[in-house]
Amino acid sequence: MRVLLAVYLAVAQSVGGAMAFAPPPNIAEVFTAQLAAQLMEGENASWSALQRRDRGAWLALLPNDYSHVNGEGALTNREGAFHMLADPAIEEYTTHYLRGTLVSADVFVLTYSIARRLDGTVHSSAALFTSCSIWAKRNGTWLRIRYQETPVMQAAR
Repeated sequence: MRVLLAVYLAVAQSVGGAMAFAPPPNIAEVFTAQLAAQLMEGENASWSALQRRDRGAWLALLPNDYSHVNGEGALTNREGAFHMLADPAIEEYTTHYLRGTLVSADVFVLTYSIARRLDGTVHSSAALFTSCSIWAKRNGTWLRIRYQETPVMQAAR
C-alpha cells in the first residue's frame, strides 16, 4: 500500500510539474473555433429553412437591414433573397472548408464552400459557390447581416 501511495505521489508531482510549464491554451483560438461552429450551425439552419421553404425560420436569422449578393451579382434584401433562393427548390446542399475570423467582439466573418442541387421545372443543376457571411451580434443575438457568393468555375479536363 505504501509503495502504491509513493508511486501515485511521484506521478502526480511529475504531471503537475509538466503542466506548470505547458503553454496555456489560446483562449482567442478556442473562442473563435466555438463561435465559428455556432455560426455555421446558423448557416446550416438558414439553408435548411430555404430547403423547406420555411420563410419564418429563414427570416428569424436575419435583421431587417440584411443584404444579399448572389452568384450573378444581384443585390437584394432579405425578402427578395428568400424568394430568389427558394425557387427553384433546393433539393440538397453540402458545405465545406469552413473558415471563421472574429473581426471584433460583435462581428464575425464566416467563409465556406457550398454545393447545391436545385430542382427546376425543366432540369436539375448542380452548382458550387464560395460563400461569405457576415454575422453581427445585435442585442445579444448573432444575426447574419450580409451574405455574398461567388460561383466556382469548373476546371477543364
